[in-house]
Amino acid sequence: MLLSWNLKAQDVSFVASGPGRVAQGAQFRVSYTVNAQASNFKAPTFRDFNFLGGPNQSTSSNMQIINGQVSQTVQYSYTFHLQAVNVGVFEIGEASITVNGQTYRSNKLSVEVVAGNAPAARQQQPQQRQQNNQAQETQTIGAKDIFVRAIASKTNVYEGEEIAVLYKMYTAIPIAQYSINKIPSSRGFWTSELSDRRGQPKQYQEVFDGRNYTVAEIRKVYVYPQQSGNLQIEPLEMEILAQVRKAQQQRRGFWDSFFDDPFFGGGYTNVKKSISSNTVNIHVRKLPDNAPVEFSGAVGNFSVSASVDRQELPANEALKLQLTITGKGNLKLIDYPIIKFPNDFEVYDPKSIDHTKVTETGTSGSMVFEYVAIPRNKGNFKIESSKFVFFDPAKGNYVSLNIPEFEIKVSKGTGAGESVLTSVNQKELQYVGSDIRFLNKQNQTLTQNNPLFFGTFIYWILLILPILLFIVFILIYKKEIKRRSDLVSVRNKKAGKMARKRLSQAKKMLDSNAKNEFYEELSKAIWGYTADKLMISNSDLSTETVIDAVKATGLKEEIVCNLENLLNECEFARFAPANTENLMNSLYTKAYDLIILMDKEIK
Repeated sequence: MLLSWNLKAQDVSFVASGPGRVAQGAQFRVSYTVNAQASNFKAPTFRDFNFLGGPNQSTSSNMQIINGQVSQTVQYSYTFHLQAVNVGVFEIGEASITVNGQTYRSNKLSVEVVAGNAPAARQQQPQQRQQNNQAQETQTIGAKDIFVRAIASKTNVYEGEEIAVLYKMYTAIPIAQYSINKIPSSRGFWTSELSDRRGQPKQYQEVFDGRNYTVAEIRKVYVYPQQSGNLQIEPLEMEILAQVRKAQQQRRGFWDSFFDDPFFGGGYTNVKKSISSNTVNIHVRKLPDNAPVEFSGAVGNFSVSASVDRQELPANEALKLQLTITGKGNLKLIDYPIIKFPNDFEVYDPKSIDHTKVTETGTSGSMVFEYVAIPRNKGNFKIESSKFVFFDPAKGNYVSLNIPEFEIKVSKGTGAGESVLTSVNQKELQYVGSDIRFLNKQNQTLTQNNPLFFGTFIYWILLILPILLFIVFILIYKKEIKRRSDLVSVRNKKAGKMARKRLSQAKKMLDSNAKNEFYEELSKAIWGYTADKLMISNSDLSTETVIDAVKATGLKEEIVCNLENLLNECEFARFAPANTENLMNSLYTKAYDLIILMDKEIK
């Protein structure tokens, strides 16, 4: 820890390497190596060879300490897998790459392709033969190795009838992880997601098309068609990270086979694959035309019960009638039944209470409708019996259930008249007790009313106050315009705010392990902060201009070095083949601490 770490600068080297001679039909590798963090790598065209894959990126680092002096070398490689086709001598053109804003070009390669395999075998080094063998390893996933099926419980239904759609993932290979990229749209359906599924999806073994699979039930929904005709449920789209065994092309030793065992994580590679389920076609039949007038859209199997909170009450007090519909079906889509109250009752719109839940067996539970009515006159009244009608898909017809009648005795209320209104319709009755008041026969004490508000002191204050507030607003507005006209000050003040906002967004991407979005937001935070804080235009924004501008502010050399290293690390990490969570956490912490420190130092 007491050593002085003085890293020695190196000249940028960008070199292409590959075999000088290969056999016709043989596979080989071409690598491009650069000893600095770089971007914008552009490969040549391999028109004389079959292109098998690439670029595969890798990183190597070496550090030496000689007489207290530390030297470090870092190499970044881009490797392509090719196959020789025709006999002859062929040239592979130069590649290009950008380091610190400057473009570098590699050397050209000359490859001789000879007939047979003996000359090529003698020319290749053991390391090259091992690399060629690795290029021949198969890392593909067949269409029958993993797939998703959408299975509907029924495909010929009535309007409003419940359909269960189960999405099952079939795998014949190990799965590291999976994610759902697109939830299928269900135009013409009302959808309800299964709500009581917790933890890991249900898994079991199943034989499909003569092959044994591990099946995972990844999603289950219930849909209710809202129109007749032929409807479709679109495919579910997923992304899979599968573990595929490497197919070895040569005989290996005992210890190699031992450590290739899955227990040690060897012999397998992770392969991404996008898959989608099948489209589900549903034929929806129209409900029969002989629907009773009481039918309110209920489809399923239900029962109904009703009750009132009391059957004797004084006039002008509220009566509550509760209607409960229980069963299984499209409960949430049921409209409230019509209850026939007497004309002397003032009736309010019913309130619905949802007691339903979605389980493995479908949507079940109850819907409770509360009706509130206020009798305005005394007397004996009757809430007439009515019907609740639903369509039963199992029977294919409508079912009517009776809602019982209730006898209500209304006594004289406070201040209410004794006559019973029989000729007033419901629309006129709703004004009784609000616009038309009953006579009050009690003795009243008259008091002097307050004087007129016009001309009082508060009146003049309220009249002048808006004018004063408007003048204050104009003054503040002009001051704000003047402040915003100073672009330097505005950009300088908003730099820290914008950086914290982008760092907060990068933190969300880090928590969700969205690597590409994380590095994009982190780069925006660093480059945007330096551009606003140091007044650098976007067209002139580069590592060199930023470092020169920071040095001009008089910051400590340590801060300048940390900023330059952070910019280079972020640029490289965005294009690195594998970014670990530790690296992402480290870069986020460095960026956060550095921006806070620079915001304090640069005024």
